[in-house]
Amino acid sequence: MNNPSSIRLLGSTNNQRGDLFTRLVKDLFFSLGYDNLELNVPSSGREIDVQGQHRCEPRRVVGECKAHADKMGGSELNKFLGVLTREQQKHSPRPVAGYFISISGFTDTSIQQEKESGDDAIILFDSEKVIAELQRSHVIVSVTEAAELAGQCANYNAINNAELEYAEILGHNAGYIWVIYYMIGKERTHFALIHADGTPLSQSIAKEIIEADKSSGGSLYALTYLAPSTPAIAEKIRALNPRYRGFDNILGLLEGLGEDGAKVIAELNNKPKPQNPDSHLVDNPRL
Repeated sequence: MNNPSSIRLLGSTNNQRGDLFTRLVKDLFFSLGYDNLELNVPSSGREIDVQGQHRCEPRRVVGECKAHADKMGGSELNKFLGVLTREQQKHSPRPVAGYFISISGFTDTSIQQEKESGDDAIILFDSEKVIAELQRSHVIVSVTEAAELAGQCANYNAINNAELEYAEILGHNAGYIWVIYYMIGKERTHFALIHADGTPLSQSIAKEIIEADKSSGGSLYALTYLAPSTPAIAEKIRALNPRYRGFDNILGLLEGLGEDGAKVIAELNNKPKPQNPDSHLVDNPRL
């Protein structure tokens, strides 16, 4: 399986997709070491999409962030370069790094243009680089772990003749979600959904994701979902470190599990409670 290179934002309106993209941008720049992030900052002649200050080093960042369907070309990069240059002059001698984020990628000519710019190049991030950074900083579990968990779902559903095909990231109100696709006879047929914290999604939660995907023009509804076994969900939740950044999302997901949630809670209560006092998930009043 190739490196994941697709991020899709599951929002039914432009505002919803914008909110999901804002979350993605904040998580990315935080992963890169930047704090005090400000979005849509008015500047002379043009708005700055994001700016911030590095947590440990005396340098700033400005970023241009696009979630368009088309790849970004040289003209868009040149416009941002003008903004970046003004910010570098304004804050001199403090360094100011410039990032251009485009989840649809960049044209070949624009990439070549920045390669030829040397030290003055804008730092380009397409979806593949964004996903790689989110994995590196543990905002999402690695694609390797997600594929392993998806394989367990495939085994549980007795899908033994399917081949691992592709993986992508979905942005949703429930958080980031890995989609792991399988194919049989070179045709895409099945998929599994793995939450960013490594929890396979139950059938009831998956229905919400599939509906959101359909509303956004996706085709998950035409494939077969590989739901995990209830004990597998419980075991994964028991193993979660409460200090993991995605841990709080699990509580919200459990509340929406319905009958599946009751089975998970029963499974958890039938297990010995963890000795770590920070890990008493079953005693949480939200459950």
